Amino acid sequence: MRIAILSRQPSLYSTRVLVESALKRGHEVRVLATLQFDIRVSEPNAEVFYQGEPGAPGGGGSPAADAGAAGPRG
Repeated sequence: MRIAILSRQPSLYSTRVLVESALKRGHEVRVLATLQFDIRVSEPNAEVFYQGEPGAPGGGGSPAADAGAAGPRG
């Protein structure tokens, strides 16, 4: 599975532990900067952009969209 971890800094302990755990289980992992996301809310839909590229996790089109799962680093 492709996993996106949303974190402000890949070197943070909790981010590193999540990445290491996912890699040990055979997953592909990318750490995406939370400050690089934009959300545009309008009727009837909301859009998610990562570094100006449209796409939300699972939707195709950007690094965030290629992920099967995404979650913020706690």
